[in-house]
Amino acid sequence: TAVGLGTHTIALPPLLAMGTPAQQEKWIPPVLRGEKIAALAVTEPNTGSDVVGMGTTAIDRGNYWELNGQKMWTTSAHFAEWYWVGARTDPDKPKHEGLSLFLIPMDHPGLEVQSLPTVGKDTTNQVFFEDVFVPDEYLVGQRGKGFQYIAEALDLERFTMFTLSPITNRTKV
Repeated sequence: TAVGLGTHTIALPPLLAMGTPAQQEKWIPPVLRGEKIAALAVTEPNTGSDVVGMGTTAIDRGNYWELNGQKMWTTSAHFAEWYWVGARTDPDKPKHEGLSLFLIPMDHPGLEVQSLPTVGKDTTNQVFFEDVFVPDEYLVGQRGKGFQYIAEALDLERFTMFTLSPITNRTKV
């Protein structure tokens, strides 16, 4: 579907470029075979799609991360198997440098999905993170490089959606 394609267009490039071999082996093949669906967790209730304003936090607790916060308008969260999550890992650094990315299974303890109906009988979701403890191996790429990864992935998503959009020939009457 277009939703799945758009989400995977966003989620897979950072994983291909920056993921560990173990992450790539675990997540990429099932997604490419159509067995797993990703949901993207960037938009938040107080910041919308302003990625650098992200307030969801991920605190380094040694060999795991503690995530707390909320995401909004997550299109695929009610049926996805994994979540591509942006979170603030370094609150003392400039906003563009303080974000990181994580891969989290949607059934992970402490993660709660609440569906929201929309116009046209579609569904979107809000997702809450309350003391979600994830191991270090869920961090994608380098700590603090999340904004860069998100920006690169969104560029690819915009390009892909354009190439799949119908092109119409408009003439003035």
